[in-house]
Amino acid sequence: MAITNIVSGELRNKVGAMVGAKWKGISYVRAYVKQKDADTEAQRAVRSQFKKVTLFGSAINEGVLKPYQARAVKNMSPYNRFTQVNQEVIADESKGYESMRIFSGSLPVATDMSATASAASGTVKVSYTPCQHGTAHRHDTLIVVVYNETGDTYGFTTVDRGEGSGAVMVSVPVWFGEGDSLHVYLTASRKGKANGGTLYAGVTAGV
Repeated sequence: MAITNIVSGELRNKVGAMVGAKWKGISYVRAYVKQKDADTEAQRAVRSQFKKVTLFGSAINEGVLKPYQARAVKNMSPYNRFTQVNQEVIADESKGYESMRIFSGSLPVATDMSATASAASGTVKVSYTPCQHGTAHRHDTLIVVVYNETGDTYGFTTVDRGEGSGAVMVSVPVWFGEGDSLHVYLTASRKGKANGGTLYAGVTAGV
């Protein structure tokens, strides 16, 4: 039921197609707009994707995003930049961890990445061949991130790109059990200059 104060000219609540309200002590009237359903299937899908991205971003924020984002983005934290970089994942429920990116940039990263995981060893072994062409530099930092979707745990390691042309094998310690779904990412950073794209490999942990 609407209430009108004739002395003050104040209108509160709804009258017909109008709504009275007060903001910072000032009374005003606006058109009544019926609220839309805030829990549609599409909205639930977006919230689910957003949760997936933010959980991953929160897990790697302190160890990876903050230290290795090469250049600051004005008015945006590394975590918020990560969320921005993964907007397409948030907007499309068909996209999963394989579509996520740690950083976005033009710095060359690597080729031929693959991964294996053994619950007995407690490590994920990642093999890749560092790129040595274009703007690649031997002191670029290559960052290997392993995220355990099943247990919401992660581990990472960093290595210099180096000057060799052959495959490199690194071990990443991370808690996981047999059958867990692991997501492996490889990216690059050159402090103050640029980041690289993101390579991905998915693996199910073995015995």
